[in-house]
Parts: sequence; structure tokens; C-alpha cells
Amino acid sequence: MIQIHPTLNCNNRCSFCSYRESRGLTIDDCRLMIEKTSQSSIINQQSRELPYDKIEKVLYRAKCLGYTELKISGGGEPLLYKRIISLICLAKYSGYYTYLQTNGTMLSMVHKRFVDDVRISIGDGIDFAKCKTKHFANGYNYVVTANPDYDNLNNVIMSAINHNQYVKITQDDTDIENAVSMDEIRNHIPQNPLITLWDVFSYQEGTNPCESKSPLLGADGYWYSCCRSQYAKGKDLKTYDAEMRIGNIDDDLEIVTKSSFDGSQCNRCYYDN
Repeated sequence: MIQIHPTLNCNNRCSFCSYRESRGLTIDDCRLMIEKTSQSSIINQQSRELPYDKIEKVLYRAKCLGYTELKISGGGEPLLYKRIISLICLAKYSGYYTYLQTNGTMLSMVHKRFVDDVRISIGDGIDFAKCKTKHFANGYNYVVTANPDYDNLNNVIMSAINHNQYVKITQDDTDIENAVSMDEIRNHIPQNPLITLWDVFSYQEGTNPCESKSPLLGADGYWYSCCRSQYAKGKDLKTYDAEMRIGNIDDDLEIVTKSSFDGSQCNRCYYDN
């Protein structure tokens, strides 16, 4: 699988976002800056997105190398990417099985039509009752914070069960010191085959060499070995970790993805090596 974060811009400010310190402007930020300064050019300077023509080259090259799955997420909110429709159409007609992970606020049937699996990111502090696009989802990724809102979580679960949607539950890995245990979460939710639990405490030390099975192209233009690289050294970063880069967007993709990554530097590996 290839993973891409097309933009750092987002229209939410989720407390549990693992990239919240690298995000670009929200829609409200843009409005406020225009009102205060009347310098709309500042918005463009702060807008950080991957060039579409370079994404095209990456997807073409990845297909030639045998990759068949693509995950579009963030980083930021991918549906804010100015050419998101072009991107998901390109992925579909290139033959990728495409996953879209979004906060769901701008999700539409147009996106759903061209994407194979739509996952809505939600968690404590985000009122599920106000989620107007829930019927477009295939499932949910729910983050339980240090102050769990089990009523909200169970609202998500019951809706998902009624619509045959999956729910993946995890803890807030940006605040792992205060994260609740998975046993506590289990005590507050029903058992159901549609529910899966992903425990942030279930990590191991990395090994060398490490095969990058799902390389991530960040919105900063650099490749990372996986989507958990900002936590690999136990830093609890809330942005990309420059020390974990394995290449940039202009590098030959085969060299980037086939090179031997030194996984022994990872104190927290969440994947089987």
C-alpha cells in the first residue's frame, strides 16, 4: 500500500490529531486573516499541499512497481486538497483500491462514488449527532482521549452496527502517558464483530532491516517508512519526524521503497517486522 497526505490544511482542530502542530490554515483562520489584514496572499503562503503533477508521477510509478492499494488521509483534511476529485478519479482509473480517511465534514456522494473505502475519523470532543455524512461511510476510526466520552462512542457504535459499518477504536497516542487502558474501554462498549480495538500500548522494538510495506508520502514532500514514524522514537511528536525520512517526492520510488530502513532505531514499532 502507498499512503499519501495531499495537504496540511484542515477545517478542524481535533485535540487528538497526531499532526496538529504541522497543520495549515483552517477555513476560519483564512477568514480571520482576511478580516484583520486584508492580505489574502498570506493564505497562499501558508497553504501547504503536494503538487498534483508529482502525485501523478508517484501513482504511475507505484503502479509499475506492483502497488495496488492507496490510502489518502492526513496530515490535514484530504478533502480540502484543491484537486481531490482529480486525485481520487486518477486512483480509481489507475486501478488502485483506494481508502479515504476524512473527518467527514465535506464528504459527498461524489467522493463516495470513486473511493472503495471511506473511513471517518472521529473521537471524544466531536459530537457524532452532528455528523451529517455518516451514511457515506464504510466505517469509523474513533479516538478515546484521557477524558473518555463513552456516550458519544456508543452512539457511533450503535449507528455503525445498524448500518453494517465497522468501528476501529484506539486511544489518544499524542497523550499516551494519560491514555486509558483498552480493558477500561471494553467495559464500556458492547461486543460485536464490527468493532476492532487497536491498543497504543501494543508496540515493540523495531528490527533491522525493516521493510517499508506501506510507505507514506507526507504533505511536506518527504517519504516516511510508515504512518507511525512520528512516534517511533518515543518522542510523541505531533508533526512529521525529519529524522525518519527515507526520501523525497522527487526520488526514484523503487529506491525509496526497496531500500533497507534501519528499524532498530524505532523504540515503538506498531507493525510486525
